[in-house]
Amino acid sequence: MTEQSVNTGERESRIRGMVYGLALGDALGYPVEFENAPAVTGISGTLIISDDTQMSLHNVAALQKIVRAYGHKLRSPRLDTGFHNAARRAFLDEYVLFGTSEHNNRAPGNACMSSINNYRKNPAIALTGKEPAYGNDSKGNGTIMRSGWLGALPFDRETATALSILQSETTHEHMLAAVSAAFFTNLTHRILSGQLVWREQIFTAATIICGELQNLVEGTPFAYLQPGIMLVQQAVNNIELSWADLICALQGGRNLNAFFGEGWVAEEALFNILGVFSAFRSPKDGILALVNTPGDSDTIAAIGGCLYGAFWGYETLCTAF
Repeated sequence: MTEQSVNTGERESRIRGMVYGLALGDALGYPVEFENAPAVTGISGTLIISDDTQMSLHNVAALQKIVRAYGHKLRSPRLDTGFHNAARRAFLDEYVLFGTSEHNNRAPGNACMSSINNYRKNPAIALTGKEPAYGNDSKGNGTIMRSGWLGALPFDRETATALSILQSETTHEHMLAAVSAAFFTNLTHRILSGQLVWREQIFTAATIICGELQNLVEGTPFAYLQPGIMLVQQAVNNIELSWADLICALQGGRNLNAFFGEGWVAEEALFNILGVFSAFRSPKDGILALVNTPGDSDTIAAIGGCLYGAFWGYETLCTAF
């Protein structure tokens, strides 16, 4: 795969693009989520961010606390279960603040809120930080929604992956929720590292990421994710095999959700954004294709906006809109 170095200025632009892109996709999709509304064609009126951006910001706040408290352990933390427990509790503490904030103008899915409320009512149950999600076998998209920015952390891929899985485990027990989150963190990390130069390399990158994830989780407390990684790899292979038909259909105006589902669950959200990123070069066309869906439009557009922002950078994203 072609690689190129990313200078400091370009990396900063891409990180800003990730932040702006997520918030933009969220805000554009917010008014039409769950609706068969008239097509959104661009920015109009006042944009309002919702739970997708808000919860991502609380993820960042948790990471700040983790770095301050455990910075010396943030190199290759895959095997450190004590750190895992503390990190999960740090994420949960922030999610409770999110869940009770007066600025939380729309709650995320039931899986997120159920786990948050379990922890809020009885923080003592969270010895490992996974307990609030026990029995919550949802693979909802709340985990991947808040995982993209973790790829911008100044840590190696192993550390970013571990943190992505840990934040997922606090609210969702299903392996595909954590796998999808870890995959997306690795994808943004790869882009920011100059390891995805052409959009057309997206499926090659996806295959490499799945292989790397298998190696990263092997022999660790995250090894239970290996079957889920295989399922994502198989699905990516199927998307690539039907890529030509997909491109023609999407560029011809067919709705994304007809191919990949409505994006309510993590792997559907992931496949929606991989499909649109491969089909549309223009950030505006790609993000609006995600917005103008009848499903979970603000979340998948937020994830897609994060991806386009990482790839093209802040200035290009601003110019596109």
